Amino acid sequence: MGPRIPCGSDAIDLNSWMRSARNASVRAAMEKLVKLFKKQKSRFYWYDFTVRGHRYRGSTNETKAVRASKVASLKLAEAIENSDPLPRKSPVLLEFSRRFLQWLDNASKEDKTKIYYRNGWRLLRVTAIVGVRLDQITTDVVDSQGHLRIQIARSERCGACFTRQKSGS
Repeated sequence: MGPRIPCGSDAIDLNSWMRSARNASVRAAMEKLVKLFKKQKSRFYWYDFTVRGHRYRGSTNETKAVRASKVASLKLAEAIENSDPLPRKSPVLLEFSRRFLQWLDNASKEDKTKIYYRNGWRLLRVTAIVGVRLDQITTDVVDSQGHLRIQIARSERCGACFTRQKSGS
């Protein structure tokens, strides 16, 4: 038994109080970081949390809340441990293309597939999207650059492609 602190008419054990306080604060912090819930058609608990902008979610494969909480805590610890502590900026598409084309040279893909990928890059490299960071390229960005489709069609010198892309089909 540890040192005892008088607390009114009762005395409490400092070590057990510290353990329970620490456990409570860890539990409270974990509850803020990890959402633990049951899906409607599942008997298992599920976890959901975000580490450095990356979302992690999945089943704990546990039916008891206490065990599910422990599994979720382990998943959180694993995600924190395996992530890069210093966030890096994503490269722009042009920088990434060098790595992609190097991968393509060494990939065991069919020749037609390699030709298809190289042609796709050939069409993209003349557009403004090559200056956009990879994590910023979304459907909205591509759609907002309607001239992208027109440039690709013009570079192909294909009237059928131009009218098809312009009409949106």
